[in-house]
Amino acid sequence: MSAPTVAPTVAFDVFGTLADPASYALGLRPHTSEPEVIAASWRRYQLEISWLLTAAGRKLDWSTVTAQALDMALAATHVQLGEQQRAAALERVAVPELFEGVPEVLDELVGRGVRMAVFSNGDVGGLDRILAEHGIADRFEEVVGCSEVGAFKPAPETYRHLAARLEAPLEGIWLVSANPFDCAGAALVGMRVAQLASPASPKYPFAPEPELVLDGLAQLPEALPWE
Repeated sequence: MSAPTVAPTVAFDVFGTLADPASYALGLRPHTSEPEVIAASWRRYQLEISWLLTAAGRKLDWSTVTAQALDMALAATHVQLGEQQRAAALERVAVPELFEGVPEVLDELVGRGVRMAVFSNGDVGGLDRILAEHGIADRFEEVVGCSEVGAFKPAPETYRHLAARLEAPLEGIWLVSANPFDCAGAALVGMRVAQLASPASPKYPFAPEPELVLDGLAQLPEALPWE
């Protein structure tokens, strides 16, 4: 008689993985002729601020990081927004659209008994809002925000915090992410990694290769191994 299989434990990144980063540009489109240029700077500054804060041991919530990054991107591109326009751009990013097919993939995983969590740099309150407004909150057992530990991905303590919240060893948790730095950080602490990759995704030579490299989230249910 074969031994029973154990369902995987999976932690999903949000921004760029479940949620479409095109929201950065959508919120700017009514106010500028170059929304994609500003959006790219916005996202880059958002990550740079998070990494600098972590390296310096400083704490800020993700919504503040996002607002400061927008101001830096506007200054760098010499674009001025009024207070209402700025608030509208931030609100658009606060509840980004999901990628097509996300609810269906999550439903399939739930049906297979997969244990799932959200794991993001975002604040828990903001993450709860995204999940609730898209009607997918009940798919997840835990919502884990990095602000709970005062550091941001890919700091090792963020992944260890995830493991503590899930009461599971790092090597027993899958990270699903489209962000290469996130995948590298998880692999370096011993997590299993399923990366949603494009041909342009960078590879970090010092980090272990992800165990799974997928073209999209729809491939995940069939690709996840059961132990």
